[in-house]
Amino acid sequence: MNRMTPNRMQAFLPWLGLLLGTLSPTVSPMDSLGPGVWADSNQQRVYLSNASGQPEARQLLDARLLWRGNQPAQLLYPIDDQWLALGQTGTPGSGKLLLLSAQNGAVMDELLFDLPAQVNASVLPAPLQQFDIVVRTAGQGLQLHWQFVAYPLRGALLQADGNAIASDGLQAQGVFDIHLQDARLQLTPRADLSADLSLPDPLVAASQRMPELRAEVRQFRSADGLQTMQSQPVESAAGLSWRWEFASTGASSGPESLELPFAYAPFLLVQSNLLYRAPPNGSYRADSEWQQAPARLVLQRLDDGAVLWSTDVLDRVFRGTLPP
Repeated sequence: MNRMTPNRMQAFLPWLGLLLGTLSPTVSPMDSLGPGVWADSNQQRVYLSNASGQPEARQLLDARLLWRGNQPAQLLYPIDDQWLALGQTGTPGSGKLLLLSAQNGAVMDELLFDLPAQVNASVLPAPLQQFDIVVRTAGQGLQLHWQFVAYPLRGALLQADGNAIASDGLQAQGVFDIHLQDARLQLTPRADLSADLSLPDPLVAASQRMPELRAEVRQFRSADGLQTMQSQPVESAAGLSWRWEFASTGASSGPESLELPFAYAPFLLVQSNLLYRAPPNGSYRADSEWQQAPARLVLQRLDDGAVLWSTDVLDRVFRGTLPP
């Protein structure tokens, strides 16, 4: 593994309380709204990668930009006042792990690590391939789990590019233990483990559905687990939409609701507002014109449905024109 050494200053002092060797996870107030998108209700911040892949911190209630990183990165896991993040190498067979300051986005450390020769550990979406990565707790430490899929290049795609080479595709995966040694990040391959990229299931079990909502309709948990939502289809002049209804444990009033063009998205309720990561979607406007919206993070009022702010976020699934 290779190291690229930026200015380290005194930013590693908060790490001295961590165990040398395997990096120890800390209790975090962060809630994940999908890969690379996080909300900190305590500090009233959201963290994300914008549509160009640059990491950002914004105020939660008005989306005011606090800082923006200068290179593509996917925020993987918060540790104290820093972020573990996947960086962009641009070179197959190599990955980059970053340590970013949560205060200003500065790169405090970065580590290049080896991957199989054909694996492209890209933050940005690429045609016919997908690199996924998560950091998860493992006992008293943290582990990095990754998976790569390259889809076959055949048929019309191959004929369209006279220089292309037929490919049967590729699937690869792996696990690393994350270490902090002498205030520097290190990774140790774990050939004995298989990657686990599963995410918490937001679907509420039938036996645990809240009676304030309809028990026969599927219910979903919020990112912090404190609210429950059900969505039901609603026909309108603009086409099919979904009525989201919410209830909290111990709530005495009726459920609040909002209509959205999709049945589910990772969400939080924040001061009578709905914060959610909207998937790319298309819908008809009031004037019957079709509009296509990218992946985005949205804060919307529950009482009147007004959108307080919306900002595009990185969509790591390639949706552009296929090669050539």
